[in-house]
Amino acid sequence: MSAQHFFPRSLFFGCTAILLLVALVGCGSSSSPGNPVQPVPTASMQFKIGDSDSDRLLSFTVTLNSISAVPSTGTAINLLAGATTIELTRTAGTMETLAQLEVPRGTYTSLQYEVSNIRITAWDPVHSMFQDYVGSGTLSGSVSLSPALVVGTTSKIIDLDLDLKNSITFDNSGALTINPQFGVTAMDIASTDTQLAEDGRAEDMVGVVQSVSGSSFTMSLGLGSNTVQVATDSSTEGQSFSLLVQNALVEVDALTRADDSLLAKRIDFVETGSLALVEGVVTGPGGYPPGLPPGGDTATLLVQKTWAPPQTTVPNVGDTITLTGLTTAEYTFDADKLDSWGLGFLSFSNSSLWRGQAVLALITPGTGTVTAHKLKLVEIAAAGIVQGYDPAQIHGFTLRVPADSAYQNLVGLMPQTYLTTWDQSENKTVFHGFPANGMQNGMEVRVRGLAFWYVPLGYLAGGPDILPTRIDYLSTPGTGALAPATKTLYRAEPRQMSPKEQSR
Repeated sequence: MSAQHFFPRSLFFGCTAILLLVALVGCGSSSSPGNPVQPVPTASMQFKIGDSDSDRLLSFTVTLNSISAVPSTGTAINLLAGATTIELTRTAGTMETLAQLEVPRGTYTSLQYEVSNIRITAWDPVHSMFQDYVGSGTLSGSVSLSPALVVGTTSKIIDLDLDLKNSITFDNSGALTINPQFGVTAMDIASTDTQLAEDGRAEDMVGVVQSVSGSSFTMSLGLGSNTVQVATDSSTEGQSFSLLVQNALVEVDALTRADDSLLAKRIDFVETGSLALVEGVVTGPGGYPPGLPPGGDTATLLVQKTWAPPQTTVPNVGDTITLTGLTTAEYTFDADKLDSWGLGFLSFSNSSLWRGQAVLALITPGTGTVTAHKLKLVEIAAAGIVQGYDPAQIHGFTLRVPADSAYQNLVGLMPQTYLTTWDQSENKTVFHGFPANGMQNGMEVRVRGLAFWYVPLGYLAGGPDILPTRIDYLSTPGTGALAPATKTLYRAEPRQMSPKEQSR
């Protein structure tokens, strides 16, 4: 396998990790209609993806064109419904459902793949600006699975996790090198009353309704993705099931039952008509923090995922778009993720929409500049060191993010590296992976939650406040490095988002 398109300031990329990230996201057959294969035993499997974020990455996007799993005996199994583009940083601190399907039982020893459109936005500490790194052409090859992946008789959840934090290094010229650290974990399905993202819970699962049958519906999880089937019953809350029709946009909180089927706990919204959804990180406006001056009508968004009915024009993942119509758009956030004591003064509107927040926007289809009709504040993740934490008091702590992190240099935190994190005392925060003595000052953690720009009277905000839904203890990863397949990328024209632009 050879690399293509050599350019200066190269970024060496291990494509081996990428194909493992989205491996096993569909199932097909290589037989022809005239020579059908006999049915083979299968097992129902659910596949999820996540990553341990790298501080300097703002976006990490790749298109997987094709992938097949090669069993120890027999022919390769096609695993992908179609080419699909994924962005990885938005999955930091969670596991996102990729597919739910029947997989032929057996032992899988290698994968065959083709990837393209590698695109990374990262903070370049040498030149003090955000840089876009873009690859051209395609890259194909194969990789061995060691240990082999065994699909047996019991339904499992397969978690695919790329440790970006420990996979990426920067050299003195500002180039990046990726030496992938990757893990694949087969999880038993947990009891529905204790499920986390890793072992069954599918929270904020967005998609497009493909069909409705009885009390269930089938939804695709993104452009080119596979589908999942979601059941409802009398316990399902939220929007009425009767609103679900083909091509409707829907967001669901679901749990996985013992047989690997998904049951909707809540239908958060249903939208129909000539509309699309985009999710991403707010990168503008700049100049002043929220409320100074009052919120305007536009903002810029780095797109991380899109959902739309077929033949709908949407931005590319990794593009930056301009949202307009913000003065008349509707605003919302999931209040049930927050302690009740904060709901009286927390708000989200165009006057508190600013850099460092993540939003899900309902838009009129298009690219470049699009009209936003609704914006929902969604979770974002940042990693750093715990400071000023007192578990005996409910007030919060400071997350000291790295000075050269993407979050610091996107937002321009003041004081520098200080990210305020509130306590959530009503069992709204999951503490994951901590030792027996719990969270302590000096620990490195990842915080995932809703970021609010809260500006009380007479106070100039130095950054958003994170209300955490999950805090992970970042222990040393136990996965080994995979030998990377090299592809050379070039750095595109820089897109500056320096905190020097900001005036306070």
